[in-house]
Amino acid sequence: MSIVKMKALTLLAPSKDVKLLLRTLQHFGCVEVSEAEAEEGFLPLESRSAMLRTFSRDVQAALDTMNSYVPAKKSMFAPRREVEEAAFWDKTTWRGDVRLAREVNSCEQTVQATIAKEAEFRAREESLVPWQSYPLPLDCKGTKHCRVIPGTLPAKTDLAEVQAALAERVEAAELYEISQDREFLYVVMLVHESVEKDAMVLMRGYGLSLPVWKDLHGTAVENQAAFRREMAALEKGRELEIEQIKARCGSAER
Repeated sequence: MSIVKMKALTLLAPSKDVKLLLRTLQHFGCVEVSEAEAEEGFLPLESRSAMLRTFSRDVQAALDTMNSYVPAKKSMFAPRREVEEAAFWDKTTWRGDVRLAREVNSCEQTVQATIAKEAEFRAREESLVPWQSYPLPLDCKGTKHCRVIPGTLPAKTDLAEVQAALAERVEAAELYEISQDREFLYVVMLVHESVEKDAMVLMRGYGLSLPVWKDLHGTAVENQAAFRREMAALEKGRELEIEQIKARCGSAER
């Protein structure tokens, strides 16, 4: 295949004729247009090019989203759709396409944000599984003189040994098992306020960690039920957004 030598042209035109000039060059097959140094009186093309690149990214992102929910039916040997030049340059058409693309992208952003929020609630619900048998509200700190301190110990911890050490070294303190899994031993300590510091020093030596239950009220089971309700509401909203995307697929030519 022979290489055709290209010609470089320098064009000067009034700013009001830039659109017509670019359209004409494209019509004649001009393959590359570069902007000269901007001078006073000339309209820079950089901002216009950036705008078109943004439009292109928006439309491509919308097409990818629509194809993920409603794959376009395409034949391997189907010819590419022909577009008349007048339709290609019609502002109403491409502006409508860009608007539709941005609507689809907005819906998809909501879908992805909702998925992330659902995952957060699911993780919080699962984190409370070991505490399902814990009868006290998670925000319960105890009474006027007695402290309630839930926590976790390493799974290999000998609970009987810790209980014996606590009884020997600290008065007015009791340790109870809530549950156990492969990683942790879930416990709760009841201790009088006067010996709380001594009890915590001892328990820290055995690897006691305190759970972080921010903004949680009520029992573990009650909070799990609340998380499930939140996830159900989020799922419903996500499905509505997906239906909005699918509805727009019917009005878009792919």
